[in-house]
Amino acid sequence: MAEQAYDMNVRAASLAKRIASGYSTKDKPRWVAGSMGPGRKLPTLGHIRFLDLKAAYAEQVRGLLDGGADLLIVETCQDLLQTKAALSAIFENFKKNGRRVPVIAQVTIEVFGTMLNGTEIGAALTALAPFPIDVIGMNCGTGPRHMTGEHSLSLRECSVAGLGSAQRRPAFCR
Repeated sequence: MAEQAYDMNVRAASLAKRIASGYSTKDKPRWVAGSMGPGRKLPTLGHIRFLDLKAAYAEQVRGLLDGGADLLIVETCQDLLQTKAALSAIFENFKKNGRRVPVIAQVTIEVFGTMLNGTEIGAALTALAPFPIDVIGMNCGTGPRHMTGEHSLSLRECSVAGLGSAQRRPAFCR
């Protein structure tokens, strides 16, 4: 199935683009978000090599963009290396092709306030800061009622944590 990744992503994005265009108006445009992740292989746990995962994401990025995706979302990542592999593939594609779309990166935070392998929210934000991500979000694998307190406090205070310049700081940090 891996050899079909590019074609499947082109077809998915093309279909979504065609459907979205049918509902789009001048006053209410519609966009297609190319969703990437989460996947079941985590590089931190040794399920897959980082470079192999990045190469797989590169095929997906290429397919989604060739199919017409207007933005990319790296979602529900439980492993920081998984997130970084996807983002590396995305931004290398942008550089190679001279085309950029908005990028959203989303990490999954467990009920105890860390990613699955123990990465704290602040560490995840710091590790993702070098990437010119447009929006960083998080979700909770155990449900929305756990996304309060320390979880949201870390996001609200990210500008205090020093996530880059005001021009490069993700939207929620401004």
